[in-house]
Amino acid sequence: MAFGSKPSHIFGLTLLLIPSAAFLWRNSDLPQFGDIHDDSVYYVSAKSLAGGHYRIESLPGEPAQTKYPPLYPLLLSIAWRIDPRFPENLPIAAWLSWLGFPVMLALLGALYPRMGISGWRVWLLLIVLAVNPYIILFGAKLLSEIWFTALLAGALLLVEKAVETEAVPGWAAAAGIVSGLAYLTRSAGIVLLASAFLYFWMHRQRRKAVMFAAGMLPLVAGWIIWAHMHQAHSTDEALMYYTDYLGYYFRNVNHHNLPVVVWKNLDSFLFGLGSLVIPKVIDSRFLKILAELIGVAMIAGVVRMVRQGRAVHYAIFAAGSTLLLLIWHYPPNERFVLPLIPLAFAGLLTEMEHFAGMARAGLRHRDVSQRIAAAGTAGAFALVFLGAFGLQAYVAGVFMNEAAQQQREHNIDIRGAYAWMRVNLPADAAVIAYNDPVLYLYTGRESMSRTMPPMVWYLEQEEKAVAMYRNLASYARDHGATYVYHTSADLRRDMSEDQVVPIENAISSNPLLTPVFQKGIGTVYRVGAEK
Repeated sequence: MAFGSKPSHIFGLTLLLIPSAAFLWRNSDLPQFGDIHDDSVYYVSAKSLAGGHYRIESLPGEPAQTKYPPLYPLLLSIAWRIDPRFPENLPIAAWLSWLGFPVMLALLGALYPRMGISGWRVWLLLIVLAVNPYIILFGAKLLSEIWFTALLAGALLLVEKAVETEAVPGWAAAAGIVSGLAYLTRSAGIVLLASAFLYFWMHRQRRKAVMFAAGMLPLVAGWIIWAHMHQAHSTDEALMYYTDYLGYYFRNVNHHNLPVVVWKNLDSFLFGLGSLVIPKVIDSRFLKILAELIGVAMIAGVVRMVRQGRAVHYAIFAAGSTLLLLIWHYPPNERFVLPLIPLAFAGLLTEMEHFAGMARAGLRHRDVSQRIAAAGTAGAFALVFLGAFGLQAYVAGVFMNEAAQQQREHNIDIRGAYAWMRVNLPADAAVIAYNDPVLYLYTGRESMSRTMPPMVWYLEQEEKAVAMYRNLASYARDHGATYVYHTSADLRRDMSEDQVVPIENAISSNPLLTPVFQKGIGTVYRVGAEK
C-alpha cells in the first residue's frame, strides 16, 4: 500500500499540519505582508490576473509582468475573484498559498521511499520539515517556495515512476508536464528540463527522455515567448529589476565581479542550509560557523546517498540549482535553498547515521582513550542538535509570533500614513517607497522602490549606497514620482544600524525632500524641483 493511503498515514500527515496551520491561523492577517517585497509583487500581479491581464499595476506605466511566471499569481488571483476588497482578501490568499504545505508533505512521503528512505526515517524527516520554523514561516507568506517544492516533489516522483523499465512513456510525458508547472511557478524549475532529461539518458531510456521534454518544453517555451513579446526592453535599471531577470543580471554581473559573487554566494548557501537547523536569531560568528558545518554535513550525506545509488535525480537537480544560486546576483538564503531542503535533511540524516555507526565502533574499541573520545564526540553532537531543536522551538513558538506582533504595531503608523495619502495625494501621484506594491494596494497610488544594485552589497560599496539615497529626489523625478515615503523600519530589514544611519541622515537632510506628513516611524516627503 502506498504511503499516505493508510488511515494511519492520513492521520499522521494531518497531525503534522497542526504547527503550520496554527501559526497561520494566529497570523492570517499577514502583518508582515510586503516585508520580502516579492510577496506583494505577486499579489499585485494576482490582482491584475483577476482583472484579465498580467501587469504590475503598482508601477508607474503599469508594465507587463514578465519577471515572474504566472502560475502562482494565478492561484492567488482566486482570492481577488472571491473578494476584491483589500486587505480583507489577504486571509483567503494566505490559506490558498498554505495549501501547498499538505501537498508537499504528502508527495515527499511518497518520494522518500523511492530515495531509499523508509520506515521511521520517512516520518522523522516529515516531522522535521513540518515543525521547521522557516518552512512554517514561508508557508504563511504569499511566496511560491512551498508550492514549487510540492510540484518539484511531484515531478521527481513521476520521473522515478517513469524510469522503471516496465513503465509506459506516458509517465515521462506526465513528469514533463508537472515539471513545466513547477517552472511556471518559479523560473528555477528550468533545471528540471536538464536534470530529468539527463537522468532518463543515464538509464538508456532515450524515448522517455524525449517524451519528458515534449511534456515540459511547450510550457517553458510558452512563457518565454509571451514574456519576450511583452518585455518592456528598457535600459532603466530600476524597471529592469521589476521586469527582466536576465537583463538585470547581466547589467550587474560580469567577469570582473563574478568571482566575488560566487565566493559570497557560497558562504550564504552553506549558511542558508545550516540555518534551517540553527535559525538566525543570534548574531554569532560561532553559530554561523556551526551552521555552515551542518551545511557541509548535509552535502556530504547527499554525496554518500548518490554513491549508494539513492536520490540520484534529486541530487542532479540540486547540483544544477546550486550552480545557478552560486552565480546569481542575490545571496541564496533560507528562502532560496528551501526546495533543496527535503534532500538536504535526508543527507544530514544519512551522515548522522554514518557518524553513529562510527561512534558505536569507537565505544566498543579496546583502547579506553578511543572510547572516551567517541563518547565525547557523540555527546558534543547530541548537545548541538538538542540545542538546535530547542532554538527552533523558541523561534517557531515565540520569536515569530513576537515579530508578527511587532509588525502589527508598526502597521498602525504605516497604515495611518497610507490613509493620509489616499485622502490627500492627487489621484495621479506616484510615490517612491520601500514596500511599493503594498502602498499601491492601500492607497491606489502608483509606486516604485529605490532599487539597490546587488553589487553594492557584494562589493561592500557603502558610500555608493549613501550617495544613491542622497540623490533620491532625482531618482523620484526620473520615474515620475512626486512623493517619497520612508520609515525607520525599511532599511533595517537588510542592513546593519551603522549602514542605515548615514542613509537616513541623507534622506532627512535633503533640501529637495520636504516633509508633509509624519506618523510614528514613517514620513511622507514632497519632492521639490532642482534649484
